[in-house]
Amino acid sequence: MTAMTALEAVRLLGADQQHILTRAQLIEHGVPSGTIAHRLRPGGPWQRVLPRVICLQSGRLTPHQRLRAALSYAAPKGERPKPGSVLLTGLAVLADAGLPSAGHPADVEVVDVLIPSSRRVASRDFVRVHRAPSRVGGMPAGWSGTTGCGASGWPGRWPTRRPS
Repeated sequence: MTAMTALEAVRLLGADQQHILTRAQLIEHGVPSGTIAHRLRPGGPWQRVLPRVICLQSGRLTPHQRLRAALSYAAPKGERPKPGSVLLTGLAVLADAGLPSAGHPADVEVVDVLIPSSRRVASRDFVRVHRAPSRVGGMPAGWSGTTGCGASGWPGRWPTRRPS
């Protein structure tokens, strides 16, 4: 049996992450910077979605790919997203959950993410960043329970506001 190449390993990881990876993940899996640049060239097989976020296919992103890209972009630079470090919020999450009043996920133009106020990430392209004060455990203050969507996955319980 032969050893897996870096690009084969990245293809497997990409399949698990809806073909959305960060530049740091590509480097971590042994893909040289030159190869990344070559595949991102105009007409190449990959596309830059947001700063540090790459899609391993060309063409229009699916609604799920846009959500994953927003999480990857808002995560701490060079780190793997930790559960609760970045939260999806807003209309995109409601549409993805299938609430008819939110419309179809493909029609949602902006993906809202919630990060701790201490982090410095700017809104960019289709990602709108909101900040909330942090408390122990990295969760925004004022929220309890399991979040609707965290950096590591998809819907759980919807957040509920704590009484004042």
